[in-house]
Amino acid sequence: MRIVHIYNNNVVLAQSDSGEQAVVLGRGLAFGAKKGQEIDPAKIEQTFTPQSADDDHVSALLSEIPSDVLQVATELEIYAKEQLGLKAAHSMVLPLADHLNYALSRARDGVQVDYPLSIEVTQLYPREFSFGRYALQLVKERFDVALPEEEATPFALHLVNTQFSNEDLSKIYRMTEVFAQIFNVIAFAYGHPLDQTHMSVARFVSRIFATFLCALSRVRLSLAVI
Repeated sequence: MRIVHIYNNNVVLAQSDSGEQAVVLGRGLAFGAKKGQEIDPAKIEQTFTPQSADDDHVSALLSEIPSDVLQVATELEIYAKEQLGLKAAHSMVLPLADHLNYALSRARDGVQVDYPLSIEVTQLYPREFSFGRYALQLVKERFDVALPEEEATPFALHLVNTQFSNEDLSKIYRMTEVFAQIFNVIAFAYGHPLDQTHMSVARFVSRIFATFLCALSRVRLSLAVI
């Protein structure tokens, strides 16, 4: 592979002999290198082939993320696939790395972000939430940074999002917010807040979610017949 464009010492846009382009990462990969120069395969740590039309955006984003953060994000994706049996519609390495990079920056600056849907996420997506907690554990081991427990929520939602073809997290957030509103209505009716960690609440969420998925499947089937 030859260098087409250098973003920084660790990230370049490269092109193979067949004409395919990819973003290649490696510590010191481009140090002292020039455009058109052959890349030493021994220095390549990761290769990304952008699947969207916005290749420049993807490449620029990769150039801003440290290689060790990308490595942890890659390990998290491998863990999700091999240990959790994830069937991904698209790779989550880049969005995970982007989120992790900012989360580490916030933690070092003492900035904390609230995630009001954390309890709903634990009920709706228990497997994904366990992944979020594993992510926090791995981050602690690799960077010696203890991210807040609430950070397990966005990690979980990235995993949820990856299992759908739509790359926009907004729909998942909206669906989770619907459950939060349902809990508020029930709490108002009974005059006291719900204990969302109780097993009965978990069963309620599971049944409502199953009903939602069933209805969604029927809609898709009807559209397919039309």
